Amino acid sequence: MEKTKSMFRTSAKELKTTSTMAVCAMLAALALILNSVASINIGPYVKIGFSGIPNQIADYLFGPITGCLFAGVLDIVKFFICPDGPFFSVSHLMQCLRHLFMDVSTTNISSPSAAC
Repeated sequence: MEKTKSMFRTSAKELKTTSTMAVCAMLAALALILNSVASINIGPYVKIGFSGIPNQIADYLFGPITGCLFAGVLDIVKFFICPDGPFFSVSHLMQCLRHLFMDVSTTNISSPSAAC
């Protein structure tokens, strides 16, 4: 439990550094490019896209707080730049929570004490 708290604290502290913000901005630009160029539309309702890859990279590099905020802000920005239908706020909230809890679960699995 203490390890999880310290992970959240370090992730929140890392959000304030300039290098983290610069890398997040570059990953956001990459995600926007992938959203507009490398997405495949199959009919009006199905879209296969690769813009979630930079979200995962930011999540694994900077922790759960930064990953959650990055995914949430980027989802709104992508909607304003290229809307593909109505904005579904429940899906947006679930994506943010997925990034928040995915980091916690993968950290607990790969801890050195779990391997012994």
